[in-house]
Amino acid sequence: MKTVSFKKILEGVARRIGVDPAGVSFTTELVGFIGDFAQDRLARIWTSEFWPELMVVEERPLRPDWVAGSTYADGDEVIGTDDVYYVSQAGANTGNDPVTDSGTWWLAVGSGFDRSMALDLLGYTPIGEVELASRVDPRSASLNVLPQQVAFWMGQNGLQFASDVPARFWVRFRLRPPQVSGVAWDASRTYAAGDVVYLASTGSCYVAAGASTNVSPAGSTTDWTLQEIPAFLEELLKVGTAVDMLFSEGQYAKGRELDRTFDQLLVDTQDKQIAQQGQSARVQWNGGW
Repeated sequence: MKTVSFKKILEGVARRIGVDPAGVSFTTELVGFIGDFAQDRLARIWTSEFWPELMVVEERPLRPDWVAGSTYADGDEVIGTDDVYYVSQAGANTGNDPVTDSGTWWLAVGSGFDRSMALDLLGYTPIGEVELASRVDPRSASLNVLPQQVAFWMGQNGLQFASDVPARFWVRFRLRPPQVSGVAWDASRTYAAGDVVYLASTGSCYVAAGASTNVSPAGSTTDWTLQEIPAFLEELLKVGTAVDMLFSEGQYAKGRELDRTFDQLLVDTQDKQIAQQGQSARVQWNGGW
């Protein structure tokens, strides 16, 4: 997927609110404010549509696949290579294949088995929001096959399914949005997992994977995760963020004028996304901001 740097977003927003990115008014404080507004607008744009470019199709089980080198605790649940679910009956359970070892693994069946799937299922792509669950690959299914869809709803443990859910099924879902910030990385600060920083030297944002001090995001993919912004959202994010900032400053006339530009950009982006995917149906807009 083609991406755009957050630096381009910051500079584009600044120009639209009347600030020269090369001038003295483009301060660290302003960059921080732009980052806050950009994060909010990005999340709203991202979740407003099932954008084709942000969708993923995966075949998934309800529980993680059993891995030979992993150590399991008493009560851990997995799916075996035979596509059957098992529950560990021992602590420090390592190297015992649930398909062949009935002493340390029991079948996880019956009414007591929770037919839910975590959105962060180990070994699979984290889920943002599910559009479809199906017994067949939706990329190859014709409309008359769609009764193969699997009913689901959100529960306290993630996606919840009825008792007839197959061991493995197909899910079409939206990726999670990247996290952005205008707050610069500080070598003297100790960061915790989930902290978001902006690194001017690369023009990108990063999320901390764990605790670290004086570990540059540009030099460690272990401690930091690069946040990639899809290029097709560039103009929407620049204009939308500028609209929010103008309204926050009481510049309503200029904000409303730019908001009309945003609305047209949204329609144009929808049309382009659909055309590139070879689809005839138009993406449905889910309402205003």
